[in-house]
Amino acid sequence: MFYNPIYKNNNKHKPQVEDSVNPEDNPYLDPDLKRILDTTIEGNYYNNEVCFFMDEMAQSLATLTISNIIGEGINVQVKKDLKAQQTLRNFNNHINNRNERIDDWMKDVWIDNLNHTLSLYRVGRVAIGPDDEDVGQLEILRIPPSTIKTVTDPYNGWRKFIQYPNGYIKYSSYKDFLQSELPTQFQPYTIINIPDDPRVVIYVSFFKKAPMNSVNKYIVMKNWIMWFIRKYAEKMWAPLRMAFVGDPKTPQYPTNNEDMEDQLTQTNIILKRLNNFSSASFPGHTRVEVSEPKNSGEIYLKFMADMDNRIAYGLFASMSLRDAPGVYKGAQAADEGLIHFMENIRDTLEGALKRFYIYNLVPHLTEEDIEITWSELRTTSINDIANAFKVGVEGRVFKDANERRKALAAAFPFLNEPLAEAEAKKLDEQLSKIDTPSQAAGTKNATSKPKSSA
Repeated sequence: MFYNPIYKNNNKHKPQVEDSVNPEDNPYLDPDLKRILDTTIEGNYYNNEVCFFMDEMAQSLATLTISNIIGEGINVQVKKDLKAQQTLRNFNNHINNRNERIDDWMKDVWIDNLNHTLSLYRVGRVAIGPDDEDVGQLEILRIPPSTIKTVTDPYNGWRKFIQYPNGYIKYSSYKDFLQSELPTQFQPYTIINIPDDPRVVIYVSFFKKAPMNSVNKYIVMKNWIMWFIRKYAEKMWAPLRMAFVGDPKTPQYPTNNEDMEDQLTQTNIILKRLNNFSSASFPGHTRVEVSEPKNSGEIYLKFMADMDNRIAYGLFASMSLRDAPGVYKGAQAADEGLIHFMENIRDTLEGALKRFYIYNLVPHLTEEDIEITWSELRTTSINDIANAFKVGVEGRVFKDANERRKALAAAFPFLNEPLAEAEAKKLDEQLSKIDTPSQAAGTKNATSKPKSSA
């Protein structure tokens, strides 16, 4: 009984829900795995950020992916409370004192998750303005994930974030910040405990481990290849030249060391002029050979292309965003799996936003009361969408104008906004008139008897 306790859904003998042991530190780890871990790029916040912002492919694909996820932006609706709806829309257009929008929050969330596996924004009030006016508007500001350590209770599941900020000098007020050249107050080194509470922070995490952990090695390898390409270019543009002074089989050969040193010195001077793309002349007994690279250097470009592909896969992007077969690359259909992945990211962002709204802006509402719509993620070309829409209209598949607009929103996102009942009814009547067969002129009296002629 004391050595084999049984969990009975109470506070006694709770199973552990959090494992703080890093599997990479396990003493029974395979030696080959340990050797690889010891020789590869360590996945930490500083290595991840340096590699991410050093590589153009990582930045480009990450930005393209989150731009596709956001699309035309979100549309928040609260049909039962238009005042609350306007409150949420106003906040989305102005989320902090930096005049950032909710789209900027989503972009930071994505980039932070790629590098740090989490994103954290503090919830607070806008500070006093430059004219001593109390703004008081709710705002959210990004907390650098590199300063955060996540701590979880292994049995109760509580989670908090500990920030270890460096000592810094701060201003006493915003007005002082605008007028002074130097800060006026010193803030000592302080450990800050941040609860995982929607009233305090917005926490979003997509991954168990930062994706950049597995991408760093490809970025480093890519940069090494670029250095090799530089060396190859130097050899190609200025190939190695070797000069042979004299011919030992003929009398045209220096007879002593002093003559040989003198001839070599003169020849080296002439070769240096050749390295600077100049012309030169040599004595008849001097032979010059040029050693050029044996390959075209294409292998380096193939390696770099392969590294780019691996970086794209590691960052959950698709190379079709940048490169695709065919002439019309921009019209290529998106990969179906990538679409589902981006839909899941949207669901996570939407859930975090709704919780924040309810706890801080509209506490009288529930998550079901708030409807967030996104622009359609297109999985087919516009021509296919148009043809399918035409078939649906002609086959009387859609029940009203709002359904037709929503179906065509895959090509034209602005159609996501539903119409009022009167507007929708008017469009339905117009469509009904269009579908009615036209009658030939005079058919109204076609069945009447002809008048007798005089």
